[in-house]
Amino acid sequence: PISNSSLHLISINDAGMDELDSLPGIGSVSAQKIIDNRPYSAIENLLEKKIVSNSTFEKIHEFISL
Repeated sequence: PISNSSLHLISINDAGMDELDSLPGIGSVSAQKIIDNRPYSAIENLLEKKIVSNSTFEKIHEFISL
């Protein structure tokens, strides 16, 4: 299995549309919402600001960073 340390984490503060769109459960609309609501101080801001749902956050939280 792949460990988190070997994964390339996608920065929710810096990533472009294509990188964000590559995340599971994130399409172009959600990617644009992430970009529009920058900057973030914690990845949990995606939930607090209602950018993504709980189920989507569960799918992506191990692939993202600030």
